[in-house]
Amino acid sequence: MVGLVLRGFRPSDSSHAVVNAYERVDCMSEDVETAAGAQPADQAGGSESGAGVTAQDMRSGATQSVRIMVDPRGQRFSAAISVVVMAVALIVGLTQDLAAILLTIQGFAFGIGAMFGLRFQPYGWLYRVAIRPRLGAPKEYEDEPPPRFAQLVGFVFILIAVAAMAFEVTAVAYVAVAFALAAAFLNAAFGVCLGCQVYLTFRRITSR
Repeated sequence: MVGLVLRGFRPSDSSHAVVNAYERVDCMSEDVETAAGAQPADQAGGSESGAGVTAQDMRSGATQSVRIMVDPRGQRFSAAISVVVMAVALIVGLTQDLAAILLTIQGFAFGIGAMFGLRFQPYGWLYRVAIRPRLGAPKEYEDEPPPRFAQLVGFVFILIAVAAMAFEVTAVAYVAVAFALAAAFLNAAFGVCLGCQVYLTFRRITSR
Protein backbone atom coordinates (compact mmCIF):
# COMPACT_ATOMS: atom_id res chain seq x y z
CA MET A 1 0.00 0.00 0.00
CA VAL A 2 2.78 2.42 0.93
CA GLY A 3 4.50 1.81 -2.41
CA LEU A 4 1.26 2.44 -4.29
CA VAL A 5 0.63 5.71 -2.49
CA LEU A 6 4.18 6.95 -2.92
CA ARG A 7 4.00 6.28 -6.65
CA GLY A 8 1.01 8.57 -6.67
CA PHE A 9 3.13 11.36 -5.15
CA ARG A 10 5.86 11.52 -7.79
CA PRO A 11 6.79 15.18 -8.41
CA SER A 12 6.17 14.81 -12.14
CA ASP A 13 2.52 13.85 -11.84
CA SER A 14 1.39 13.81 -8.23
CA SER A 15 -0.74 16.90 -8.44
CA HIS A 16 -2.02 16.48 -12.00
CA ALA A 17 -4.88 14.62 -13.65
CA VAL A 18 -6.39 14.61 -17.14
CA VAL A 19 -9.88 16.10 -17.04
CA ASN A 20 -12.11 18.29 -19.14
CA ALA A 21 -11.43 22.04 -18.87
CA TYR A 22 -13.46 23.70 -16.13
CA GLU A 23 -15.01 20.47 -14.92
CA ARG A 24 -15.71 20.89 -11.20
CA VAL A 25 -16.37 17.90 -9.00
CA ASP A 26 -17.78 18.30 -5.50
CA CYS A 27 -17.00 14.88 -4.09
CA MET A 28 -16.78 13.36 -0.65
CA SER A 29 -14.46 15.40 1.57
CA GLU A 30 -13.68 18.46 -0.49
CA ASP A 31 -14.47 20.59 -3.46
CA VAL A 32 -12.06 19.36 -6.10
CA GLU A 33 -11.09 22.19 -8.40
CA THR A 34 -10.25 20.80 -11.82
CA ALA A 35 -10.18 24.03 -13.79
CA ALA A 36 -7.18 24.10 -16.11
CA GLY A 37 -4.32 26.01 -14.59
CA ALA A 38 -5.79 26.07 -11.07
CA GLN A 39 -3.23 27.03 -8.44
CA PRO A 40 -3.24 27.27 -4.66
CA ALA A 41 -3.91 30.69 -3.18
CA ASP A 42 -0.27 31.40 -2.37
CA GLN A 43 0.74 30.80 -6.00
CA ALA A 44 -2.24 32.10 -7.93
CA GLY A 45 -1.63 35.75 -7.11
CA GLY A 46 -5.32 36.35 -6.53
CA SER A 47 -6.34 35.33 -10.06
CA GLU A 48 -9.24 32.98 -10.66
CA SER A 49 -8.56 29.33 -11.40
CA GLY A 50 -8.55 28.55 -15.08
CA ALA A 51 -8.01 32.09 -16.36
CA GLY A 52 -7.06 32.10 -19.99
CA VAL A 53 -9.06 29.04 -21.06
CA THR A 54 -11.34 30.05 -23.92
CA ALA A 55 -14.99 29.20 -24.33
CA GLN A 56 -14.03 27.24 -27.43
CA ASP A 57 -11.74 25.06 -25.31
CA MET A 58 -14.58 24.47 -22.88
CA ARG A 59 -17.06 23.58 -25.62
CA SER A 60 -14.63 21.26 -27.35
CA GLY A 61 -13.98 19.37 -24.11
CA ALA A 62 -10.23 19.58 -24.61
CA THR A 63 -8.32 17.79 -21.87
CA GLN A 64 -5.97 19.77 -19.66
CA SER A 65 -3.32 18.92 -17.08
CA VAL A 66 -4.63 20.31 -13.81
CA ARG A 67 -4.14 20.34 -10.06
CA ILE A 68 -6.64 18.79 -7.71
CA MET A 69 -7.48 21.47 -5.13
CA VAL A 70 -9.15 20.78 -1.77
CA ASP A 71 -10.91 22.78 0.90
CA PRO A 72 -8.41 23.20 3.79
CA ARG A 73 -11.23 23.46 6.31
CA GLY A 74 -12.09 19.84 5.62
CA GLN A 75 -8.54 18.84 6.58
CA ARG A 76 -8.78 20.67 9.90
CA PHE A 77 -12.17 19.11 10.61
CA SER A 78 -10.79 15.64 9.88
CA ALA A 79 -7.78 16.37 12.08
CA ALA A 80 -10.08 17.43 14.94
CA ILE A 81 -11.95 14.12 14.80
CA SER A 82 -8.62 12.29 14.69
CA VAL A 83 -7.53 14.15 17.83
CA VAL A 84 -10.67 13.05 19.68
CA VAL A 85 -10.36 9.42 18.58
CA MET A 86 -6.68 9.11 19.51
CA ALA A 87 -7.08 11.06 22.75
CA VAL A 88 -9.86 8.72 23.91
CA ALA A 89 -7.68 5.73 23.00
CA LEU A 90 -4.87 7.10 25.17
CA ILE A 91 -7.21 7.94 28.04
CA VAL A 92 -8.80 4.48 28.23
CA GLY A 93 -5.35 2.90 27.91
CA LEU A 94 -3.76 1.14 24.97
CA THR A 95 -4.06 -2.21 26.69
CA GLN A 96 -7.87 -2.04 26.46
CA ASP A 97 -9.94 -3.49 23.63
CA LEU A 98 -11.71 -0.16 23.12
CA ALA A 99 -8.38 1.51 22.36
CA ALA A 100 -7.58 -1.16 19.78
CA ILE A 101 -10.97 -0.61 18.12
CA LEU A 102 -10.53 3.18 18.07
CA LEU A 103 -7.04 2.96 16.59
CA THR A 104 -8.25 0.48 13.98
CA ILE A 105 -10.95 2.96 12.94
CA GLN A 106 -8.40 5.77 12.86
CA GLY A 107 -5.95 3.72 10.85
CA PHE A 108 -8.71 2.84 8.39
CA ALA A 109 -9.57 6.54 7.94
CA PHE A 110 -5.92 7.47 7.39
CA GLY A 111 -5.38 4.57 5.00
CA ILE A 112 -8.41 5.36 2.84
CA GLY A 113 -7.39 9.01 2.56
CA ALA A 114 -3.81 8.12 1.67
CA MET A 115 -4.49 5.34 -0.80
CA PHE A 116 -7.61 6.53 -2.60
CA GLY A 117 -7.55 10.30 -2.09
CA LEU A 118 -9.11 12.78 0.31
CA ARG A 119 -12.50 12.62 -1.41
CA PHE A 120 -12.90 9.11 0.00
CA GLN A 121 -11.67 9.84 3.54
CA PRO A 122 -14.53 9.02 5.97
CA TYR A 123 -14.12 12.11 8.17
CA GLY A 124 -13.90 14.26 5.07
CA TRP A 125 -17.15 12.76 3.83
CA LEU A 126 -18.79 13.73 7.13
CA TYR A 127 -17.48 17.28 6.69
CA ARG A 128 -18.90 17.45 3.17
CA VAL A 129 -22.41 16.30 4.03
CA ALA A 130 -22.85 17.84 7.51
CA ILE A 131 -20.59 20.90 7.78
CA ARG A 132 -19.62 22.14 4.32
CA PRO A 133 -23.18 23.08 3.19
CA ARG A 134 -23.47 25.47 6.17
CA LEU A 135 -20.14 27.17 5.52
CA GLY A 136 -20.24 27.77 1.79
CA ALA A 137 -17.25 27.74 -0.53
CA PRO A 138 -13.80 28.40 0.98
CA LYS A 139 -11.89 31.59 0.22
CA GLU A 140 -8.94 29.56 -1.02
CA TYR A 141 -7.99 26.00 -1.85
CA GLU A 142 -4.85 23.95 -1.44
CA ASP A 143 -3.20 21.16 -3.41
CA GLU A 144 -4.36 17.66 -2.50
CA PRO A 145 -0.99 15.78 -2.55
CA PRO A 146 0.56 17.32 0.63
CA PRO A 147 -2.39 16.56 2.97
CA ARG A 148 -2.84 13.21 1.27
CA PHE A 149 0.78 12.40 2.09
CA ALA A 150 0.09 13.51 5.67
CA GLN A 151 -2.65 10.86 5.78
CA LEU A 152 -0.03 8.29 4.82
CA VAL A 153 2.25 9.46 7.63
CA GLY A 154 -0.61 9.18 10.11
CA PHE A 155 -1.43 5.70 8.83
CA VAL A 156 2.18 4.58 9.36
CA PHE A 157 2.18 5.82 12.97
CA ILE A 158 -1.12 4.09 13.73
CA LEU A 159 0.14 0.91 12.07
CA ILE A 160 3.22 1.00 14.29
CA ALA A 161 1.03 1.55 17.36
CA VAL A 162 -1.32 -1.33 16.56
CA ALA A 163 1.59 -3.68 15.83
CA ALA A 164 3.26 -2.68 19.09
CA MET A 165 0.03 -3.33 20.97
CA ALA A 166 -0.25 -6.77 19.36
CA PHE A 167 3.27 -7.62 20.56
CA GLU A 168 2.60 -6.02 23.96
CA VAL A 169 5.23 -3.32 23.49
CA THR A 170 2.99 -0.66 24.95
CA ALA A 171 5.66 1.99 25.34
CA VAL A 172 6.23 2.09 21.58
CA ALA A 173 2.47 2.16 21.00
CA TYR A 174 2.05 5.16 23.31
CA VAL A 175 4.87 7.06 21.59
CA ALA A 176 3.48 6.38 18.11
CA VAL A 177 -0.04 7.45 19.06
CA ALA A 178 1.28 10.52 20.87
CA PHE A 179 3.19 11.63 17.76
CA ALA A 180 0.14 11.15 15.54
CA LEU A 181 -2.05 12.95 18.08
CA ALA A 182 0.33 15.91 18.32
CA ALA A 183 0.48 16.28 14.53
CA ALA A 184 -3.31 16.11 14.24
CA PHE A 185 -3.73 18.67 17.03
CA LEU A 186 -1.41 21.15 15.32
CA ASN A 187 -3.43 20.81 12.13
CA ALA A 188 -6.82 21.07 13.84
CA ALA A 189 -5.96 23.97 16.14
CA PHE A 190 -3.52 26.02 14.09
CA GLY A 191 -3.72 24.75 10.52
CA VAL A 192 -0.12 23.50 10.71
CA CYS A 193 0.26 20.27 8.73
CA LEU A 194 3.56 18.60 9.58
CA GLY A 195 3.14 15.85 7.00
CA CYS A 196 2.48 18.51 4.35
CA GLN A 197 5.73 20.25 5.25
CA VAL A 198 7.63 16.98 4.94
CA TYR A 199 6.10 16.41 1.51
CA LEU A 200 6.90 19.92 0.28
CA THR A 201 10.46 19.72 1.59
CA PHE A 202 10.95 16.40 -0.19
CA ARG A 203 9.67 17.88 -3.44
CA ARG A 204 11.98 20.88 -3.18
CA ILE A 205 14.97 18.60 -2.64
CA THR A 206 14.12 16.20 -5.46
CA SER A 207 13.28 18.95 -7.94
CA ARG A 208 16.76 20.48 -7.81
